[in-house]
Amino acid sequence: MPTDIGIDLGTKKTILLSGSKIILEQPSVVTVNTETWEPICFGEKAYSMIGRTPDSLTTVFPINRGVISDYDIAEKMLKHFMKKSFGNRILKPRVMVSMPIGVTSVQHRSVANAVESAGGRNVCTIEGPVAAAIGLGVDFKKPKGSFIIDIGAGTTDTATISMGGLANCDSVRIASGDFDDAI
Repeated sequence: MPTDIGIDLGTKKTILLSGSKIILEQPSVVTVNTETWEPICFGEKAYSMIGRTPDSLTTVFPINRGVISDYDIAEKMLKHFMKKSFGNRILKPRVMVSMPIGVTSVQHRSVANAVESAGGRNVCTIEGPVAAAIGLGVDFKKPKGSFIIDIGAGTTDTATISMGGLANCDSVRIASGDFDDAI
């Protein structure tokens, strides 16, 4: 029963990890009732409904460019994904959430609050390239630089990592979703 999990809360998909094992990988989409704004379905089922819903339902992407654009829906989506992943087997896991470089402290707090409301505790946010380096097993504690490029659906983050932290970093709001649109 995992008590530490990682969350990659992305524009197009959300991934929950425990250790090095992917527990859940679902599209970051929610289908809601247009009158009450209550969620009807989440993830793959909601994704399959895009463009196929009656007027009484609409699909919502609660994460835009790596940050929360609809707080209430994002919180309900996270709660659903955590319950789907762990059921009642886990009580308040410690959570680390990756975020794009350059987001504001308000956006960091917003994500942390949403994860806590969804059932997490001791929520810590981490920059996407640092999370990618850790996941790849890059040893960045030495005085040797490693260059990481993290291309998501909403943002592209670049970072030089050395001596245990970010030496230099930048984020642009152009990513694979924009590449797809251009093609």
